[in-house]
Amino acid sequence: MAAEHTITQALLEWLNSFALGKTIRTTEELSDGTIIWEILQDIDPQYFLDEIPQRTPSDHWLSKWQNLKHIHKSLVNYIRQQPDGMPSGLDPNPNLELVAEKNSEKEANKLLKLLLIGAIRSPNAQTYVETLQTLSTPTQEILKNIFEEAQNGQHEAIDGDDDIKEERELPVDPELQFEERVGKVLAENNRMAREKKDMQNQIDDMHDRLARLQENNDTLQSRLASTEDRLINLRSGKGDLGLNAKALESKSRQQEDIIATQEARLATAQDEIDSLRMTVESLRVKNQRFQKLQDDYDELKTERDQLARKANAAEKYRQKLQASQDFEKENQSLKNQIKDLQQQLKETDSQQKWSSEREVELEEYRRVLPRIEQECSEIQNLKKQLEFNNHALTERLSNAEEQRERDDALISELRERVRELEGSPGSPSLMPGAETPKLEGTLQKDFEAIGVKESQLKSENEDLKKEIESLRGPSTSTFEGFSDTFSETLQQARVNSTQRYVWR
Repeated sequence: MAAEHTITQALLEWLNSFALGKTIRTTEELSDGTIIWEILQDIDPQYFLDEIPQRTPSDHWLSKWQNLKHIHKSLVNYIRQQPDGMPSGLDPNPNLELVAEKNSEKEANKLLKLLLIGAIRSPNAQTYVETLQTLSTPTQEILKNIFEEAQNGQHEAIDGDDDIKEERELPVDPELQFEERVGKVLAENNRMAREKKDMQNQIDDMHDRLARLQENNDTLQSRLASTEDRLINLRSGKGDLGLNAKALESKSRQQEDIIATQEARLATAQDEIDSLRMTVESLRVKNQRFQKLQDDYDELKTERDQLARKANAAEKYRQKLQASQDFEKENQSLKNQIKDLQQQLKETDSQQKWSSEREVELEEYRRVLPRIEQECSEIQNLKKQLEFNNHALTERLSNAEEQRERDDALISELRERVRELEGSPGSPSLMPGAETPKLEGTLQKDFEAIGVKESQLKSENEDLKKEIESLRGPSTSTFEGFSDTFSETLQQARVNSTQRYVWR
C-alpha cells in the first residue's frame, strides 16, 4: 500500500475535481468539516439536506469535532443503506478527535476513503466514475488500490498510539503549485462544459418528450369528451341504438385507464422537469463558479508572468549576492585559519620552551635523586644503629642504677652497723684516753671495696651519659642536615611547579 502522504495527495486531487471554488492542498483545510459536507450535498442533495452543527466553526477543535462527528454518522448511515452496505476492508470508525485537534493525516485519509465509497455508491456514481478517469494515472492507480482493499480486504483494529505518528509534508515549489492549479482549473472547465452539454441535450429530449405527451394528452382529452358526449346521447335515447352499450362501456373504461396512465406519466414527466430545472439551476451556479474560476485563471496567468519576470531578476540578484557572500565567507574562513595557525605557532613555541625547561629540571632531579636516596639509606641505617645502641645503653644504665641503689642500701646498712658498734659500752672509742683502733678484717675491706665500687660506678655512669650525648649529637645534626637538604629540594620543586602553572 502506498505511503500515507501519497494516498493523501491522491484523495485531495479527487476532492479538487468537485466545484468547490478553491483548491484543497492539505487535510488541515478539511478539519472543520464544511468542505466535506458541501461535497456530500453535491453527491446526494436529497439525503444530505440538513446543516452541520457549526456552519462557521471557531478555531477551537471541539467545534470542529462536533461537525466531523455529524458528518461521519450521516456518511456511515448513507453507505450502509446502499445495496452493498459497508465494505469490509475499510475502517468505519476513524479517530475524529485526532483529525480535529492534531490534523492527523492518517485518520483524515480514513474519513476521505469513506467519502469516496459513498460517492461511488451514490445514484450519480457514473458521473463520478467518469470524473475519476480524468485524473492523473498515479492517482487512478492509488484510488483503484483503495477500492480493491475496501472490497477484498479485511479491516483490523490498530493501536491508537501508532495513529499519532504522521509523515511530514514535503515542501512544494510555488511554480508547481501554480501549474497544478491551472491544470485543475482547465480540467474543471472541461468537465463543466461536458456536463452542461449533456444536461442541455437531456433538457431538449425532455422538452420533446413533454410536447409529445402534451399532444397525446390533448388527443385523449378530445376523445374522452367525444366519448362522454356519445355516452350521454345514448343514455338520453338520442344516439344510435344499434350499437352495443356494453362495448361502449368497456371502451370507456379502457379510455379511462389510458387517461389515468397518461396522467401518471404526465406527473412523472413533470417531476422530471422539476428535477431538470433544479439541475439547470445547479449548472447555472456551477457556470457562475466556472466563470469566476476563469477570471481567477486569467488573473493567475497575468500574475504568473509578472512573477516570472520578477523571479528572473531576483534569481540574477540572488546569484550575485550568493557569489559575494561566498567570497566573504571564504575570506573570513581564511582569516580564521591564519589566526588559528598563529595561535598554534605561539602555543607550539611556548610548549617547546616549557618542554626544554622541564627537561633541564628532570635532569637535575635525576642527578640529585641517587645522592638523596643514598643519604636516606645511610641515615636509615645510622638511625637503626643508634636506636640499637641507645637501647643497649639504656639497659646498661638501668642495670647500673639498680646496682647503685643496691650499693646505697648496703652502704646505709653498713653505716648503721658502724654506728651501732661505735655506740656500744664496750666500744674502745667510748673509753677515755683510748685511741680509736684501726679497723681490720672483713668490715674494713668491705668498706674499701664499696668505696672503690661506688667510684667506679659513678665514673662509668658519667661515661655512659657522655657517650649517649655524643651519640645523640651526630644523629641530630645528621637528621637536621638531611631535613634541610630535602626541604630545599622540595621547595625548589614547588617553585618550579608554580612557575610552570603561571607560564601556562
